[in-house]
Amino acid sequence: ARVATSDPLWFPASTMNIRSILTVLLLGVSGAAELTHAQTEVNGLQRTLQAAPLKAGALHERWIVKDLPTDEEVRTWTKLPQGLHEFLFIWPNPYGTNLKRALEIARVHPAQVMIEQYPAPGTASDWRALAQAGVKLVLWNLRFPTQSERDLIDSFGFKEVIYARNSYPGKEESVLLRGMKTPVTLTFTTGKLPQYENIEGLSAIPGNSPLLFVSREWPLGFHRDTLNLIEREKRLRVMGYYPSKEHWRELDQIEQIVEIQIAAPPPVEGKTMWERFGDMPLTWTIDNVPGAAALQAYAASHADPKKRALVLDQDFPLRQEDRELIQTQGLPSLWIHSAQ
Repeated sequence: ARVATSDPLWFPASTMNIRSILTVLLLGVSGAAELTHAQTEVNGLQRTLQAAPLKAGALHERWIVKDLPTDEEVRTWTKLPQGLHEFLFIWPNPYGTNLKRALEIARVHPAQVMIEQYPAPGTASDWRALAQAGVKLVLWNLRFPTQSERDLIDSFGFKEVIYARNSYPGKEESVLLRGMKTPVTLTFTTGKLPQYENIEGLSAIPGNSPLLFVSREWPLGFHRDTLNLIEREKRLRVMGYYPSKEHWRELDQIEQIVEIQIAAPPPVEGKTMWERFGDMPLTWTIDNVPGAAALQAYAASHADPKKRALVLDQDFPLRQEDRELIQTQGLPSLWIHSAQ
């Protein structure tokens, strides 16, 4: 089973690629202090990526694929019921067979492909086919593209490209996104909220899609000022704990927050904590199914179930009683687990 991720640590992700990180997490290796930030980055990211809208009252599944699917796996996955399954392929630099098998699955289920190198021109026809099938492209921890790389990606025809980075760009790098025709969404998995020195680079990012910040800290005064100076919509994802009184004072003054995501065990305050968020759309991520009272407190904290979403990140099998418990809450719900 995957290492518990409700309290991720810190590590320089450049020392390992995505496949290595996920392999360690999925194997449950312990005592590796270097892996800390990987848990913030990779798990925080894969919980955030969404291939298709969630339906209230239904339990969707996201299957994480990190190896080349076998013929039998492709046959099995393509026979899964449509509308409740999606796939995230995490491949550093995929070629031919990987992309063709991803295409077979993407013709049936929503899918994303996460890579950590820009595609080679020789694979363009495969990427165009994936784009036509509705696949989303996720670029993991890559610098922003040169003109030739922009032109190549634009030629694929993706409806969206997601940049996921563990560092904030400077102004000179952000301007590289100008002229890119493909819509870009950005997620920053630094583990820390932006500070004053990051304002210029983040403000120079073209477009108007929300910026998602994945961190281990709730905003304080200097974060409030920084975020308000970045004049575009923001989404916050905080790992490990809930806001305290001093955090609420700052949260209430931050403009253009459109969603908050929390990855933590159930709050001791129960429904009172969730109600404090008011009409703010929330996504709560857990790594095991809590008791009925905790789920009911979350579900009952807002009259509109679309304002509260639930994500379960758990590799071991989901018991039928837990599945039913989640579904009876009437919330948009997603179960993330390894496919292999």
